[in-house]
Amino acid sequence: MASFIIVDDEPLALESFAELLNWDQYGYKLLGCAANGEAALQLIKDKKPDIVFTDIRMPIMDGLELCKKVREKNLDVKMVILTAYRDFDYAQKALSCGVTEYLLKNQIEEEVVLPLLERLSGEIEEQRRRQGISQNHYYQSLMLNMLPEEEAGVQGESRQCCRILLKRRSPYILEELADCGTKDITISQKDIEKLLLPDGDLELLQMFWLDSTSWGLLVGEKGKEFFSLTEKQDQLRELLNRIQDYFREQHTARVIALFDVGIIRPDVLKASFHEMQDFSGCCIFMDRQEIVPYIQFKNRCCNTDTGHRELRELMGEVREAAQRGRKEALCESLDRLKKEYSTPYSDLGKYRYICRHLFYHLDEMRNENALTPLKEYVTRQKEEISKLITAEQIWQWIVHEFLELASMASDTGKRVNNRKIDQSLQYIHEHYQKKLTARQVGAQVGLSEVYFSNLFKKELGMTFGDYLTNYRMNVAKYLLVNGDYKVYEIAEMTGYTSPQYFSQLFQRETGYTPMEYMAHRGEAK
Repeated sequence: MASFIIVDDEPLALESFAELLNWDQYGYKLLGCAANGEAALQLIKDKKPDIVFTDIRMPIMDGLELCKKVREKNLDVKMVILTAYRDFDYAQKALSCGVTEYLLKNQIEEEVVLPLLERLSGEIEEQRRRQGISQNHYYQSLMLNMLPEEEAGVQGESRQCCRILLKRRSPYILEELADCGTKDITISQKDIEKLLLPDGDLELLQMFWLDSTSWGLLVGEKGKEFFSLTEKQDQLRELLNRIQDYFREQHTARVIALFDVGIIRPDVLKASFHEMQDFSGCCIFMDRQEIVPYIQFKNRCCNTDTGHRELRELMGEVREAAQRGRKEALCESLDRLKKEYSTPYSDLGKYRYICRHLFYHLDEMRNENALTPLKEYVTRQKEEISKLITAEQIWQWIVHEFLELASMASDTGKRVNNRKIDQSLQYIHEHYQKKLTARQVGAQVGLSEVYFSNLFKKELGMTFGDYLTNYRMNVAKYLLVNGDYKVYEIAEMTGYTSPQYFSQLFQRETGYTPMEYMAHRGEAK
């Protein structure tokens, strides 16, 4: 909706123009009237109209002087002169003062004024579109370190604003932890502007993207150089709530918001947004979609992904216990890790560090056991994973996965002292999907079939064939409960060409058919 004001010292002419039409009905807004150029200049500063219709001859400050002042102050407004003069020289003088159009007073009629407003509104919209693209490119170039130093301060201002970082959260938190790709979202400045309260004091100065999942917003207070977070906090929170609702309804996505207040100056903006991005990665561990002042959030993130030698060693113990099937030692190490961060709110940075590295170990262990990669596994488990919201639920999921992987290690936690046999176990875990024989595995570690078979039974208390079957059945149990696979697919994935033979072996080992086991364990979960 284009807006305008009328300036004329003749009350009757002013009233006649103001009441010419029901402006709102045609999509225009009359913001006010003034009787002279001085009053009009103040009205322009306060109301920020798109168009000014002004008379020429007025007391205190005439129309031409008003046009000059508007041009000198670089106010973004189109000036239309109202006059009874037809003199060409006078028209030229008016145009040199920044006048956009000339309108004779005897032509102030609906048939003339409406087409003029429509044309000027189109020019304004196109100008704003181009300006928005230019500013958007400027800020994106600034944030991505692509702006030459001599241009970095071109659009710097002393005005204060609220700097807002919007970061998309994956629909499923574990997808984000596992670095699963998400569908790109395209939003425009107009989309966000529509979410501003119509009767509020906030205005969107600029929006720009920072990366495929983050956007920067600059929000100011209408007509003011200073932004008071204390006074505008309720309006700001309402805006951010509306933005969250918009993302959820239009894009089936969740966003978190961090905000800070400061001046619109390139170096300050760049530092502020980069720092907010550095810490925003911890937001996925928050139990709810909080709207947090950045400085408060920063205080929760004491540590980042550097150092932590003791934590790395402890996570190594977790992995080794899971690989060896030592569930008691595994639970003990996981409990010690949990105590390291206590509650996520005391140190989100450390919690993020621990979770991400445990995910790394889970992914490597799945690879060692020839299971689907963690990203694919997490994506296939969306229905179950979508229910994980709180930090505690995330942690329990991680514990469950380590315990499940530990259950696949069929040596019941017995330590293997012989290096050759230990190497053979690693080979079995990585190639159990293929046809394996004692001769083949023995050859891989440099032992004859007979010597390897005897040594294997001595170290593990079972034959090579029993161990291989036992391990395959443990993998099958894991896949039945933690995957979306058919029985014949699991048979192939565990090295059996016949689903019937696989089912017979599975029932002999567990007492259940594969389908019965899936139903029984599914209910237990």
